[in-house]
Amino acid sequence: MPNVVWIGAHYNNFTIGRYGYEPKAVVIHTMDGSIGACDSWFNNPSAQVSAHYGVGFDGAIHQYVKLPDMAYANGILEPGNRWPYGSTNPNYLSISIETEGTPGDAVTDAMYQSVKALCNAFHSQVPTVELVTTHQVISPNSRPNCPGNRWTNEYIHTLGYPVLV
Repeated sequence: MPNVVWIGAHYNNFTIGRYGYEPKAVVIHTMDGSIGACDSWFNNPSAQVSAHYGVGFDGAIHQYVKLPDMAYANGILEPGNRWPYGSTNPNYLSISIETEGTPGDAVTDAMYQSVKALCNAFHSQVPTVELVTTHQVISPNSRPNCPGNRWTNEYIHTLGYPVLV
């Protein structure tokens, strides 16, 4: 596993375990802000949201939720979604990675290398993962720009998994 800093998330913002489900997908997000703000938000008890990881522009990797546990980053399946796992809640079946910035920001080389290192580690640590996708695949109405074109262009196709965007 690459160099990861444990931050944790408030216990209101994730579930211990996954109700017997195993992760099938890595879901890429954009924070729409800074990694420091994301650290604070996931530790706010009223947020009721979290991700497994956050990656900064400088490549720093923060972990908020353990891989066997369920983060709340992916919302609900919306009409028009292209989630390939039927009506099963995406949070049960995913590892979520938030990336610093806004959908219009470029992916830095350091950020890309850290996300790629996480995905490489998942191959051995979470062998049930079979694809990488984006939040807009799950929530096309409320999150049509998450993560935006910054990941769906040249970067997401080189993360070592089949891609659904």
